This record gives sequence, structure tokens and C-alpha cells, in this order.
Amino acid sequence: MTKNELSSGVETGKSIAQILFDGIEKGKPKAVDRVTNKPIPGKEIFTWHMPVDTVAAFDNSGNANYKLIRKRISPDYFNQLRIYQDWYMDLTTRKLKSVIKWIELLEEVHTPDSGIFIGYRSFCRIYY
Repeated sequence: MTKNELSSGVETGKSIAQILFDGIEKGKPKAVDRVTNKPIPGKEIFTWHMPVDTVAAFDNSGNANYKLIRKRISPDYFNQLRIYQDWYMDLTTRKLKSVIKWIELLEEVHTPDSGIFIGYRSFCRIYY
């Protein structure tokens, strides 16, 4: 997404994470997996690395059909970003210029047994 796309006013009232998730789902910008550095398909961004459960659905005859249900992640879950940028000094104007290289959405990490908060980890990387 470019600066002009974000400043159009259409996205007023949405969180940055929601805007990024909606854009990734539509195919722009592209997200990559934090571990493998492989692209995340846009249609899978809301279910990426989420748990899967098997659920029985019964028809009118009483026959069981099993379906895989994948939990969807909410963009509200991400309350922090990590922005990687390069800084340049223009010696003629004596001004600093920053160029964003990528953005990472950070998710909270909790211990599995007691749920104690232990830090943040990157969910995905978005090259800008």
C-alpha cells in the first residue's frame, strides 16, 4: 500500500492491524512467514498457524460427516508493531530521511500452563 492509498479516509476508525490484515487478504501488501520467510497466501492470513479441530456434523438421517474447523485470528489481538527502517543523512540539506523496509505484527506469548505473559514474537513480516 502506498501513502496515498492509506490517506484516502476510507479506513477511518480501523486499527492498523485491521487495515494490514484486510490488505493482505486482498493481495496487497504481501506477508511472509516469520520463520520460513515464505509468502503467506492472502486468503489464509486470518487462519495462519491457528489450531484445527474436527467437528461432527449430522445430517437428517443421523449420519456423521466430519469437518475441519480452523480458528480465525482477530486483528485486535495484535497491539504492537515492529518497524524496521534505514536512516539516511542528506548532507546537502542536512536532513535525515527514513525508509521503511518491513513491518512485523507482534503477538503476545504466554506460558502454556499458567498463562503468564513472557514477551512478544513476530506473527508475520510485511515488506513495505
